[in-house]
Amino acid sequence: MVGETGPITASLAINMTIAGFFAVACYNCVEILISLLDRFKRRDGLYFWSMLTATLGIVLHSIVVLLRYYSLGPNFPLAVLTCVGWYAMVTGQSVVLYSRLHLIIANRAKARWILVMIVTNFCILHIPVTVLFLGSNTQNSDRFLPAFEIYERIQLAGFSIQESVISGLYIWEAAHGLQPIYAIRRATERKPSSYSISGPLPDPNDIQAGGLQHQAEDGIRCAQQAAAPRSAQGVQLYAGCRRA
Repeated sequence: MVGETGPITASLAINMTIAGFFAVACYNCVEILISLLDRFKRRDGLYFWSMLTATLGIVLHSIVVLLRYYSLGPNFPLAVLTCVGWYAMVTGQSVVLYSRLHLIIANRAKARWILVMIVTNFCILHIPVTVLFLGSNTQNSDRFLPAFEIYERIQLAGFSIQESVISGLYIWEAAHGLQPIYAIRRATERKPSSYSISGPLPDPNDIQAGGLQHQAEDGIRCAQQAAAPRSAQGVQLYAGCRRA
């Protein structure tokens, strides 16, 4: 499939759409990076480093994929860097969500199970897809491509479920834990708490990406995946910086 095994050939409209998505992704990342470095008084801890990793991963993924799509560099090395950026972008976002769980979950066992889920999904989703993707970008691509196209869909569904589970647990625990606060605070004082609940909401763009997996060209899908999750990350940054 074009895009998965090398450069793409597309119309001007599709090329402009791809460039637009990547531009939005990079612009949002620059904005988040500036806010991240400006608002954090202590630049340490899992939350800071996971946010930084996820943001830089989006920039790396966007730039490398764009170079690869338009034959602006050697294909296989760019494919390797694409995987590295994908790791940081996807798993980094899940670690960002995980790093905030201790604020609202008293039961540490639940948080440990979330961490186990993230590590397990990294092993069973990232690693096989990486092998198949890199194999699809060699001279023996025909041997790897059919399996890659199937497992890539499994990977996308798996990571969407993972983020939904973490977000659902966060919202459930936060809603119950904040009830006493809501009972004694005035409505005007609830804004930070509302950000804490809304920050980890599952991104509807994950669902859009799933649809694009079957309907759109690979270039548009990858560009949309890079641009999609940044609004939620920005809300998380706002809420987290108040505690940093």
